[in-house]
This record gives sequence, structure tokens and C-alpha cells, in this order.
Amino acid sequence: MIVKKVSFNEEGREKLMSGIKIGYDAIRSTIGPDGRTVILEDENIVGGVKISRDGVSVINTINLEDPIEDLGLKLVREASRKTASLAGDGTSSSFVLSYAILNELNELFKSNPEINKTSVLREVQRISEEIDKVLVKKSKKVSGRTLKNVATISANNDSKIGKLVSDAYKGSDIVNLEHSKTFNTYLEKYDGIKIDRGFSSKFFVNNVKTNEAQHSDVFILITDIEIASVQAIEPIIKAVCMEQNKPLLVIGEISAPVMATINLNVQRGNIKFANIIPPSFGLKKENILSDLAVATAGTFYSQMTGDHLGVVTMDGLGRANKIIIGQDKSIIIPNERSSDKLDNHIKELKESIKLAVSEQEIKFINERIANISGSISTIYVGADTDIEAKESYDLIEDSILAVKSAKEEGILPGGGIGLINSFASIEFETNTESNYALTIFDEALKYPIRCIVDNTGKDSSDIIEKLMMYHDFNFGYNAKTNEFGDMIEMGVIDPTKVVRNVLKNAVSVATTIASTNVIISNIRAWKF
Repeated sequence: MIVKKVSFNEEGREKLMSGIKIGYDAIRSTIGPDGRTVILEDENIVGGVKISRDGVSVINTINLEDPIEDLGLKLVREASRKTASLAGDGTSSSFVLSYAILNELNELFKSNPEINKTSVLREVQRISEEIDKVLVKKSKKVSGRTLKNVATISANNDSKIGKLVSDAYKGSDIVNLEHSKTFNTYLEKYDGIKIDRGFSSKFFVNNVKTNEAQHSDVFILITDIEIASVQAIEPIIKAVCMEQNKPLLVIGEISAPVMATINLNVQRGNIKFANIIPPSFGLKKENILSDLAVATAGTFYSQMTGDHLGVVTMDGLGRANKIIIGQDKSIIIPNERSSDKLDNHIKELKESIKLAVSEQEIKFINERIANISGSISTIYVGADTDIEAKESYDLIEDSILAVKSAKEEGILPGGGIGLINSFASIEFETNTESNYALTIFDEALKYPIRCIVDNTGKDSSDIIEKLMMYHDFNFGYNAKTNEFGDMIEMGVIDPTKVVRNVLKNAVSVATTIASTNVIISNIRAWKF
């Protein structure tokens, strides 16, 4: 039995805030063009030492001795991770804004103990929703130049990384990241396949930062036959995962009892496994699975042709250099051995367009061709030392994910000004509680800019005072060049999806913690 400690009211909240502030003080130094590096001791990496300007790496390394402080840190860290998972970037900003809102709420409640806390927290939520509407309305579509700027800023203003990532996106919608086997960092492009379905079980995720299942040198079973018993798939799992120690991807339906057994073995590290439920339905599903089988040089085992899982052989499995499976879509980079057969298949599909009798049929065939002949870029990261390689890998990964978000929802003026100017452009109907909530946002939204400017050594109060004198939505401060002006014109921009998720998750975790009165934590048995 684990003995618990129960903390109440102000005492518990103060401890939570203490842990969150430790995380805030650590992560704020990495923000902006003059962000500092952090030396991390991490037992989970080779050598045990890492130097990083990546907010995710910094905050993930911290574990606190005091259990309640550690709970506070974990709560905000999970909100930051959610931002990164959904939008690909914004971990540092999310943590800073979470602390800012929570700090302002705590100061308000301390100085006004008589106010209705629940009503104020509801108003904070309501105002955040209004800000979000403005962010969506003001968002602008991206171009080649703006993509390069997004890539550069997300890589802590490393222009070489910005160019590398923007080049990777030229002609490609999908960009992957790998460790180089040399000291050099370079870009290569491949023909790859995208599937509009994600992983069927969260237990397959092995990259927590991106919330993806990623494997290299993969065997692929493609079938429309439901796998209803463990015995039906056991021989293939044994041959691939145990005898050859390779990952197995099943593109097919797996029953719940079988999935439970697979989940257990994946969790224990016995096998490397992933599953995607086949996309689409009926004849379209059959066509898509046939395309995938050709593209991966495998066999489509179908009940329509009288197949059963007992006839599956190793030679009938497809192969892929790499698979990347997310929540709602997957990427397969096939081996080169499938290229000749794939080229012939694409030619046949193009010929079939001439026989199509409807526009819908023509559209579907073109979609099939595009899906199996698309271009995928891969950036290989190398460096002179392991520490430098880890730092470069983290920065390039952040840059790729930020560009991906920018392509999805557009961009906003960066440097922390997008949220401030969105808030300033709204006219609110006020009452006592909403006035308190407005005051919270008026102060909290300035924290990211303060961090950026403070890291340059300048007086953030003076900078913010000048910014408040202007009412142009794009007007802000470029900390890199020490200039005021149109942030988008100066190339200081943020992905809209990132900004929106930063706000949403920061408000969510801050209001949750602010409404907490009881904290139950485990009593630690060890002493340092």
C-alpha cells in the first residue's frame, strides 16, 4: 500500500505553483533569437549529457524532489506536450503562458478573497474562445518565403536549418527526419505513400514527442481478412518479430481480443508491431489495398480471391524502409525493390482513366496515382559530436513540425504579438467577473514577449509600452534586429495552429489548477 499525503487549499496550491515556477524559470531562458542553451544531465541518452535550446528537451528532463511541486510541473508539462502533439511546436510558449495565467489568477485570488472564483474562471475560458476566433480570422496563407521564415524561427533563428527545411518542403508535403551515418546533415527525396488512417492503438506509439509509431526496415501484411484469433497471425509475428527481430505492420482489421494480446506484448517490448485499419470501404478499399501491395512489393491477401491467413508467407509480405503512423494518417516509404512494378502499375492506372465513365471515377483513379507516386523528403542529421547531433536533431524536428502546422492553418505575426493584438481587437461586454478576467489576460499575454526581450538584455517594459501605442494587428518588435514594424513583412511569424493550441491548452491547465482545493500525492520513501 502506498501512503498518501493530502494537502488543502492555499498550502497545496503554493506548492504546485512552486514546481511550475521552477519549470518556467528553466524554459524561459531558451526563448527567442537570443535564447540561451541549457546543459542537461539525462540518464536516458548516451553519455548522459545534452546541450539544448529546445524547450521540450529542457522541460522533459526535470523531475522534482517534492511530490506536490513535481505534480504541478507535470500538469503544465503535459499541457505543453499536448500543444506540441497537436500543432508540432509551441511547447515553451505553452508552458510560459500557462504559468503566466496561473500566476495572475493566484495574485488576483489572494488580493480579492471574496470574489467568485468559478465565475472568473468561466470568464477566462469565454475570453480565450473570443481570442481564438480572432486568430482564425486574421490568419494568412503561407508562401515559399514565409515557410522559410517559419522554419528559421522555430529552429531558434538558425537560418541554415530554415533553408534546409524549406527546401525539403519544395515539391513535398511530407518531410521526415533521420540520424545521419556521416558527420554531414543533408536532404534526400523519396517516393512515398500516404494513408489517411492512423494507428489503431495508442500502445504502438514509440515517439511520444510527435505522438507517432515510427519503425525502420519493416515487413507489411496487407489484408481485408479480419484477424479474429491470435493463432491466425502468430506464425507471421514469430517469423518477423522474434526470429528476425524486425517490425511488423498489419494493414487490416484486428479483433479486440487479439489486439489486447498484441498491446501487451508491445508494451513489454517483446515485439515491434503496428496496425492500420484499411482506409475507405467496399471496392475503393480493395483498390487502395491492391495499390499498397504493389507499392510495397507485397501480396494483397483478400477474401474476395479465396485467400485465408494460413497462406501468408514471408515472401508475400511487403517491405518498407520506414513507416510513420500518426493519429489520423500514416506514411510508408517503400524499399527500392518495388519501383519497377510500381511504375508499371501507375501506367496501367493512367490508361484506365481513358475507360472511366464518370468524373468521380476519374477523380478516384487520379487520387490513387497521386497517393502511390508522391514525393517524401528526408533530412539526415549529422554532426561532429553526439551532443551537437542531438541539439541539431531537436531544432530541425521543431522546424519541420512548425512548417507542417503553418501549411495546415496559415500564419500570424510572431514574437508573441499575435495573441496580444488579437485580445486588443475585441470589444467585450463587461461585468465584475469579466473585468477581472480581462485584467488576467492583459497581463498574462505579455509574458512571452517579456521572455523574448529579457533574453536580449533589453528592458522589456519599455518595449511593451511602445507596442501598446500602436493598433496595427501585424505591428510588433523584432528582437533579432531590434526593430519595430510589420512582423510578417520582417519574417517574424508563428503558425496559427501553434498559437491557437498554445492559448487553448494554457487556459485549460491554468484554470484547472486554479480551481483545485485538494491535492493527494504519494509520500516518497527515499531521501536524497
